[in-house]
Amino acid sequence: MTTNLIESMNGVFKGIRNLPVTVLVKPTYFRMASLFAKRDPSSIFNLLKFYALSPTNIFKVKDHFHQIHKPTLSHCNLMIRGWSQTDNPIEAIHTYNLMYRQGLIGSNLTYPFLLKTCARISHVFCTRMVHARVLKLGFESVLIVSNTLIHVYAGFGELGFVCRVFDETSERDLVSWNYLIYGYGRCKRYREVLGVFEAMRMANVVTMVKVVLACSVLGE
Repeated sequence: MTTNLIESMNGVFKGIRNLPVTVLVKPTYFRMASLFAKRDPSSIFNLLKFYALSPTNIFKVKDHFHQIHKPTLSHCNLMIRGWSQTDNPIEAIHTYNLMYRQGLIGSNLTYPFLLKTCARISHVFCTRMVHARVLKLGFESVLIVSNTLIHVYAGFGELGFVCRVFDETSERDLVSWNYLIYGYGRCKRYREVLGVFEAMRMANVVTMVKVVLACSVLGE
């Protein structure tokens, strides 16, 4: 009976996110969700997923998160992402430190939100610390991580780091180039902006040549 109730509640967790929840229903729903979260680990994840990604509601599940004996990487990523969007983004850093002390190194979903947190709190040293951790753990090869690094450093006007990360990024996309242009523009290096734009055009030409060659081979 309890198992069926828990399964039903998990179904409610997944479905209710797409429904308009009134002010009167929300408190009742939260109390019910909290009750089932204590009985079933998967319910805890769904509870976090429902509330943590809302900047105004994440405070409601903060205690639930800290009551988890061994939070998983998914739990931590949800909280880091959630806190990074609130008026108290430093909590994302605290969550990451807690996660790392427990032996969870993070994933390609962890570091972009952590870096955005550094940007929101205007802390360039924090960005460098996260960057060092990214290099240590090998996440610099993940495109979304390297692009976020370029963007955050560009926002700080740290052009040296912008160019360094860009040059060390083996696989680049249009976002990478745009963030490099943003970095030069923010530092009022407008001549370099034009140079990067021309280099980007040449890169696109090389890409198109490779595509044409591949198509010709397939045609044979």
